[in-house]
Amino acid sequence: MAPPVISGFFPLLTKANFASSVIATNVLVAPVLSVDGERLRADTNTGAESPFSWVEIPVEGGPLDLSSAIVECLVEQNWGTGRDFSIGFSSGVNPDENWQVWRCPGGLINRRVQYFLDPSSTDFYRFAGTFDPSDVQRFRYQWNGNQSDRNVFFTDEPIWIPKSPGLVAIGGDAATPITAGTFGNFLALPTSEGGYHTETIEVTSQQGFSDYQALPVSCSIGDGGSAQVTRFDSAVLKTPDPTDVSSGTVEPTVAIASTNRTINTSSSESFSALQVIGLSAADAFQDISPISNVYTNFFARSLGVIDLGQGDYQGRISQAFGVVQGGRNLALNFGGSTAQYTYTWNGAANLSGSVFDSPGSDYAINFDGTEFADGATFDATNLSFETEPVVNRFRIDAAGKTLNLNVGSSGLSASDIDIIAGSLNVIANQLTLTLTDLPIGAEVRIYDLDNTLPDFGTELTGEESITSTIFSWAHSKAGDDVFVQVFATGFKEYGETISLLSVSQNLAINLDAEDSF
Repeated sequence: MAPPVISGFFPLLTKANFASSVIATNVLVAPVLSVDGERLRADTNTGAESPFSWVEIPVEGGPLDLSSAIVECLVEQNWGTGRDFSIGFSSGVNPDENWQVWRCPGGLINRRVQYFLDPSSTDFYRFAGTFDPSDVQRFRYQWNGNQSDRNVFFTDEPIWIPKSPGLVAIGGDAATPITAGTFGNFLALPTSEGGYHTETIEVTSQQGFSDYQALPVSCSIGDGGSAQVTRFDSAVLKTPDPTDVSSGTVEPTVAIASTNRTINTSSSESFSALQVIGLSAADAFQDISPISNVYTNFFARSLGVIDLGQGDYQGRISQAFGVVQGGRNLALNFGGSTAQYTYTWNGAANLSGSVFDSPGSDYAINFDGTEFADGATFDATNLSFETEPVVNRFRIDAAGKTLNLNVGSSGLSASDIDIIAGSLNVIANQLTLTLTDLPIGAEVRIYDLDNTLPDFGTELTGEESITSTIFSWAHSKAGDDVFVQVFATGFKEYGETISLLSVSQNLAINLDAEDSF
């Protein structure tokens, strides 16, 4: 495979069209726009005093909906100290009516400053009218005073990046895998060194060390259709504080409202010590891969959306603003959640070995009837609670459905569960065998091997045509062997002898396609 390739970004201003742009301004002599090598240049002549001078340049392909996007640009200006140089955007048909800007660090003269601006952020310096981030018409810069013969440079082309999926990395090989640094280097390095920009950034607020990256943009590993080799050992993907500054100045060079971190691989990958750190309920982590990835020593903190997809996780989720959902095999410590429910069960996840320590949540686990099939079994074996939730441990809201709760050795009882709707069947010391990755419509049979193969024994459970990709069977047959049989259209018959353990088990079923002639 080839080294990683980054996509998912779009031009805000382009070299091809910059010089011919029809600008709006209040300066006495309009700036002259040109392309100076790899820089977009605006030569500003005599300014205006009341109360500041401004220039607005039409954006590429505008108007643009940047309400869920982040703009990245490198700006250089040679104004004197105290000129209050600011950059931002304007919306609406007429210039200079609806705009907002962020101030450039005043002490940085004749140097390039990298900005990450979220048009929907309210962390701005000045504004006028009612700016609409879904109708960005122009890029704006302004300054106070009438200083003349000054220049503004945009190093390479400013770009905008959607918050979902953000920058998308695909490809990668053993020598050059996708890492957290893949995204940081794209934003920070010149093109000659594998980055986006043609000139090295002298000042940047997103630099990291090794695989630590404080990334102020969203990013995705994979696009769901391209396999890649990944390596995320000891990686940290952190959302920088919106007041992050550069070179000790007080003005922010990062002004963002949210970021998303997405995993979307087409082949199963292993992520070791991946940390995803957000700031608010708007920040998100989600694995939307069609397969199961494995996360060891996983850590997530201060996120509003946490969707574990079909993955296996071991680690800790701390201070979640939103409800955690998804996953397959979870051995997680849930700590400090402030959501109403710490976790919502998806009808399949095995939480054996997980610990709940979220006294700020009303309930530790919510069983929503839209998420599980009637008669599904939740295995609470080895589930523990370091602190108690505000109201109760479990909540069931599943009209017309029955949930089987296998309390195992957890010490749970019916008093630990509030039933809003539906019914509960408490099972003591029962185990489950869960078959995953099944085609919908498959026929599933499980037999007791109380006969001699090829003759099966007693059928223990089965279903003619399953309506989910998961089939779960509750049993009390630890130490016995059973035979699992699966039939599905377009696939060869599957059969395997399984030894039942003294703990609940998940078994991924890998079916081979039928031969075509």
